[in-house]
Amino acid sequence: MSTANYSSENLVRFLVMAADKGLMNKNTALAIRNATGKVLDVLEDHERIDVRSIDRERVFQRFQNLNGMKYSPESLTTYRSRFTTALDEFVAYTTNPSAYKPQGRKSASSKKTQAGTQARVKKTKSKTIANDRSDAPLLQATSSSPADSLMIPVPIREGAMVRIFGIPTDLTVDEAKKISAVIQAYAVG
Repeated sequence: MSTANYSSENLVRFLVMAADKGLMNKNTALAIRNATGKVLDVLEDHERIDVRSIDRERVFQRFQNLNGMKYSPESLTTYRSRFTTALDEFVAYTTNPSAYKPQGRKSASSKKTQAGTQARVKKTKSKTIANDRSDAPLLQATSSSPADSLMIPVPIREGAMVRIFGIPTDLTVDEAKKISAVIQAYAVG
């Protein structure tokens, strides 16, 4: 297979196609494309020919050195994750398009497991609210978080740490506002 197939230009085309063909959620693909495009801007001409041959860490370090003051550390972490995802997905697709399976897709059995987990969490939450015990947790963790999600520790006061699980790595501002509104609904006083 020609190295031209693995060009940075084709990487961007792949992300557009993945969104258009439903291989990725459109918002996710757009977020990955935007972040990846910004990182790819630091590539030298010879690096644009075949993205498989680039040193990902060195390229991202170059991006961070040139643009680090524009982004928060959290944003840089997100950009690194999106850039890595884009490269992995693109290489997998380009190597064998007929066997390509996006990382984010879930099988039917996986969806059934997730639905069962959500039902258990909902049941636990209902029982906790019905018991009205302030020391009882509102949600019980019943399974591990997906690989493309975050666990965020949030210190809220001395001796109190909240851990938020399952935050997607491509969280939008609107989604963050929804989460904030739900948490605010539980506040007392």
